[in-house]
Amino acid sequence: MKKVCMRLLTGIPISCTLFCLFGIVFDIINQGRFLLENGSYTRMVLGALAVGAGFSVPSVIYDNDRLPRSLQVLFHMGIGCAVMLLVAFAVGWIPTELGLWTVLAIIAAMIATAFVVWLGFCAYYRCEAQRLNAKVQQRKTQ
Repeated sequence: MKKVCMRLLTGIPISCTLFCLFGIVFDIINQGRFLLENGSYTRMVLGALAVGAGFSVPSVIYDNDRLPRSLQVLFHMGIGCAVMLLVAFAVGWIPTELGLWTVLAIIAAMIATAFVVWLGFCAYYRCEAQRLNAKVQQRKTQ
């Protein structure tokens, strides 16, 4: 349970930060006419929290060394992307009125963004592992 809470404390701030950054981008694209009404902002913030949980909670699968890495990634990113897409349709992040190709392009961009964030975490944890291994090797040689 502690691991899940720690993962939530990492995932939710990341999703909220991305929500804010994308909000700024869309505000600029729409030249300041980015209007949220009828509780849509609240739904979107709650959606960002849900997406953060949807990606961070399944990441505990990486603690299971018996599964191959490819299955761990499939489990983690599959659940995370599914939650993200369900939330995106529910809160209005995907403007279905703009047509199929626009919807597909937005979905592709969302999934690509999720994998870029995932790759960033992979790079970070790989560097951490190398740093820790170097410390262990250094202590062995002393």
